[in-house]
Amino acid sequence: MLTIVSVGPGDNGPYQVIAFNQFGSATSSVATLTVRQQQGCTPPPPGLVAWYKGDGNARDSAGAHDGTAVNAVGYERGEVNESFFLPGGNAFVQLPQNLFPYPTAGQN
Repeated sequence: MLTIVSVGPGDNGPYQVIAFNQFGSATSSVATLTVRQQQGCTPPPPGLVAWYKGDGNARDSAGAHDGTAVNAVGYERGEVNESFFLPGGNAFVQLPQNLFPYPTAGQN
């Protein structure tokens, strides 16, 4: 397996691996890497409280209100990057308590 961190269009092209050990070498077939340009996200609106991108975690990208992935939350390809995958009807992202507080009785 070849891992390239932070790929960009300059990394497009053919890749081949040659592995060596005391018994000789082996050459892989050629694999071609094509980096697609992603569309950027719409800018966040003013007053945004939290932003859960689903990029392999439940962290808040806008602040300090991290969520918690519960019951086998997965991540898969989304519109811009990754997204949450909530299989089986019982997977969810638990948000911090009082992130969106409810008014108490008698308050508007």
